[in-house]
Amino acid sequence: MATAVDFAARFIDPRAIEAAGHSAVLVYVSPSRPGASFGAKPVTRDYTDRVRAAGLEVVSIWQYGKPGNAAAPSDWTTGYEGGYRMALQARDNHFAGGGPGYCPIFFAVDDDLDLAQWNSTAVDFFRGAGAAIGPEWVGIYGHSRACAWAIEDDVVGRTAEGRYWVWQTRAWSGGAREPAAVLYQRTIDTPTDPGPLIDGSSVDVSDILAGDYGQWSLDRSPAPVTTVATKPDYVEIDRMGDSCSSRYGARITNILLHTQEGNGTAESLARYLNDTDNQVSYHYTIGDGMVCDVVDTDYASWSVLDANPYTINMCFAGSFSSWSRQQWLEHDNDLRIAAWLAVQDARKYGVPTEVIAPPYRRADGISDHKYVTECLGIGTHTDVGPNFPWDTFNTYVYEFTQAGTATP
Repeated sequence: MATAVDFAARFIDPRAIEAAGHSAVLVYVSPSRPGASFGAKPVTRDYTDRVRAAGLEVVSIWQYGKPGNAAAPSDWTTGYEGGYRMALQARDNHFAGGGPGYCPIFFAVDDDLDLAQWNSTAVDFFRGAGAAIGPEWVGIYGHSRACAWAIEDDVVGRTAEGRYWVWQTRAWSGGAREPAAVLYQRTIDTPTDPGPLIDGSSVDVSDILAGDYGQWSLDRSPAPVTTVATKPDYVEIDRMGDSCSSRYGARITNILLHTQEGNGTAESLARYLNDTDNQVSYHYTIGDGMVCDVVDTDYASWSVLDANPYTINMCFAGSFSSWSRQQWLEHDNDLRIAAWLAVQDARKYGVPTEVIAPPYRRADGISDHKYVTECLGIGTHTDVGPNFPWDTFNTYVYEFTQAGTATP
């Protein structure tokens, strides 16, 4: 059986791990807690590059707190707020360490918690994590009962093979096994019972139980839709105004999404944008199945400062960058409309339909205002926010960019 190792004290030579017969390294994307100085927390891009160069797989884990630590108690005790906050940090560190999108992160429940503790607090931690990064990418590490409760309460993602992002530890399990787990930690390194030594350090050892156990190398991105797509249902109205400028011959390179950061409708936002004294505009406003055409796409809108000449910009009316994933998904039809408009304009102006989601890279394609801030170095805006469902939006873009021309 293939096996994986995890450790926190220091980075162990990947070549020694491979030589010891293991297939994967479970790396920590959490920082050291106060008073601790774990050399392998959080994982670095340099180390994961070395791990992969040695032919080993990589899987992401988060464990920050510890039972009985006053400054940093067990992560699950922080409830919904803690799950939300830690999952965002876990995702950022996962990306910084070289991790891909569409990849789970396992959150540790390193306690012998009981059902009352699970129901009162721990389940909310996992709900918060799911709200932050998408429940389909949340995994759990814990004893057999905690793993079963997480599956029952639908707070961990399911794999394409029908298992769940569940990593069961032998500790506190009393010999029970969770059949839907993808990993089973059978050797636990403790001061009284050290794990096997590799490169001078002791490690935990887990059995790999599935073809997909969360390893970074697998491509889990949405598969292209093979059917010809149909235009989403919406009403489009002309609200063209004068809040625009010439593109001065610039080639359009990016199509960008924005939030309003205020309450409004597509029409009320369009009226505001048409007042040139406000010095802001978008090409489209989108809300509740309505699209307002505010600026002709042959002209530059006033949306992204120096990036205006080479971008097309659309804004979700009434939206906020602080929205949760669930709030965004409640506006699913508007997401489809934005994807449709982006693909049509991409075809018209020769812009690639690649969706450039966090972590960003500088390229022509479809992204958001934060891309302008982070990749182009223009401005300070961070919309559409950390919980925008890029996976869902990307699926719609794929749907509308299939081989045949989308039917109107």
